Amino acid sequence: MKNNSKFIIKMMQYKILVLGNKDAGKTSLCKKFCSNEFDLEKKPSCKSETFSKQLQIYENKIKMFIVIYDMKTIIDNVNIQKDVSAAIIIYDITKYNNFEEIELVITNLRKYNPKLPILILGNKLDLEFLRKVDSEEAKEKAEELNCIFAENMCTDSQSVKNSFKLLLTEILIQYYHDESENEK
Repeated sequence: MKNNSKFIIKMMQYKILVLGNKDAGKTSLCKKFCSNEFDLEKKPSCKSETFSKQLQIYENKIKMFIVIYDMKTIIDNVNIQKDVSAAIIIYDITKYNNFEEIELVITNLRKYNPKLPILILGNKLDLEFLRKVDSEEAKEKAEELNCIFAENMCTDSQSVKNSFKLLLTEILIQYYHDESENEK
């Protein structure tokens, strides 16, 4: 017996902010995810950059528009935060001051969108021997701020992909939850 059921393919578009201090690895993260490139000679930048990536998760075709900003430019900037689906707050695990600033940024993002999925991402695991931010402390901070948490290194494609998959899963959970609430 032939099964004639068909999946309905949905095209979903998401704008994802990637925020972090200078030299946290924002551009390296996005380049690795979008084009599998990593440049060890990349100089830190404070300018805004954009990337895009398309992928399919189950029956969902997803197009992501990824926008990078320095963390300080986001504070009280409503225009940057318009139509944002999720955010990644990236910090360098070898610099404690990077980590200390994330709470202010998350509080600001949530002021405009209380349910915004946010991934707190510790970066540069390849420099573990220089670690200043304890992984458990970061995980606890993420729970306290109602965020998801991961650590990665931009030299490793799989850890970068896993970080984005974690965030996309959170976006899809929220999307389907909101959709089922609207049907009631």
